[in-house]
Amino acid sequence: MFRKADVLCLPFPESSFDIVLDCGCLHHQRKSDWPAYKASILGVLRPRGFYVLSVFSPEFHLFRRSRMKWHIAEGAYRRRFTRGDILALFGREFEILNLLKEKGNHRGFWHVLMRRRAEPV
Repeated sequence: MFRKADVLCLPFPESSFDIVLDCGCLHHQRKSDWPAYKASILGVLRPRGFYVLSVFSPEFHLFRRSRMKWHIAEGAYRRRFTRGDILALFGREFEILNLLKEKGNHRGFWHVLMRRRAEPV
């Protein structure tokens, strides 16, 4: 079952999911919305649950020749993430199990597998 919802305020009961998947949502959120985004994800994810994230890396084709961390293109906000950005944003609440940067012709994304910590560090 699919349900349309606002990622900044997910309409699901607390701790209702074992896995949360974000394939291309976070990199369209403004930095000022990150606390609400993360709180929303943490709210619906069970302790020790898994969070799978795919976001733009600096090698994404719209960022390859730019030093900018974000831009607006075709009416959409887009932000790239470094390894350090991901660790800083999620390292306290999540154990990073795998942090993989795409290689080859389709490079441009980080794919991250995380497990929610029972208690933040």
